[in-house]
Amino acid sequence: MIHKELNFSYNSINLLIGQRGSGKSHNVFKELIKLSQLPNKCYTLFIYVTDSNNDITYKKMKDLVTIPTKIVPYAEANEVLDELIECKQAYDEVVEKKLEKQMKDESKQDILSNIGAKDFSIKFPHTIVLFDDAMSIFKSKNNPLYKKLFKNRQPRITYFLCLQDIIGLDASIKSNVDTVYFFGGFNRQKFNLFFYQSSIPLDKETLWREYVQLGKREALLVQYNNDGTIVRVI
Repeated sequence: MIHKELNFSYNSINLLIGQRGSGKSHNVFKELIKLSQLPNKCYTLFIYVTDSNNDITYKKMKDLVTIPTKIVPYAEANEVLDELIECKQAYDEVVEKKLEKQMKDESKQDILSNIGAKDFSIKFPHTIVLFDDAMSIFKSKNNPLYKKLFKNRQPRITYFLCLQDIIGLDASIKSNVDTVYFFGGFNRQKFNLFFYQSSIPLDKETLWREYVQLGKREALLVQYNNDGTIVRVI
């Protein structure tokens, strides 16, 4: 747990499932703004993977996000993440073996710029990656971005994935997620699919009656942790 005000944890996979205009990325930016206001945070970089050239939500909220931000198109995302992971490994070795004074400035800057850090003072720098429209990642298990989701602990990456539909989402990803936002506006069939695939320990009909009262920009937030499953409305 990072902080009680935040709806995500370190090295987590967080799914946001909602129709267009439901505020999926808006909710992620809200978390980033809260994170920006915390002292002693370990997140040094926010990578926003999007092919949109006119993201109104980002433009409205970016000034409140103090974490260094890198906007990356999908075509370059895998290469950028490979470089990030490689630089994290190098950073960890420098810190662990106290090699900083032996390095040339150019080498130091190359590592630090790729992970968003100013120096080597943070022992374990973390990264947040937001995929704007993530369904393409799940079309093939051979997609290198798909494989990276399940290897996020060592490089300390927290993933947020925005999806417009639950249909077509592989069951293996759902069994590995830490948080699911399920926004209002979906029909009964898709709610049922969400309910059964999310292993929610509540009465389905009771939850459905609560769900149909939600507006399109409200969501059921399902969080899985060591204490069990928590479901609430946000």
